[in-house]
Amino acid sequence: MDEYVKKKVECFRPQVFALIERMTLAAGAIATSDPLEADIMDTAFSIRSTGTVDAAIEEFDGEQWQVADSMEVLEGDTVWHHTLKNAQFRLRLENKSERDAVVSINVNLPCAVEVED
Repeated sequence: MDEYVKKKVECFRPQVFALIERMTLAAGAIATSDPLEADIMDTAFSIRSTGTVDAAIEEFDGEQWQVADSMEVLEGDTVWHHTLKNAQFRLRLENKSERDAVVSINVNLPCAVEVED
């Protein structure tokens, strides 16, 4: 008779945290987050803004920061998914409008964990 053998398997667990909380981005201003490091190359951002801002994901390729993806974030809530090519990245925001915008950003950086099967 076969016995049930417990084994450990790797799975992914969401890891959500606040990257920016209620930051006022003045008209014409640019803000860049501190660099982040990802174990798993899938990321997701939940962005809440009171105005239109441009957002860009910049990845560090070992020599310099390069824009990997960008989008216009409209007033309200936006969810943005991005698959990284490099583990180290940061988020840059630019307010090209004539009025200030208050921005909050949560990021999901999944992490690998071992669980018993």
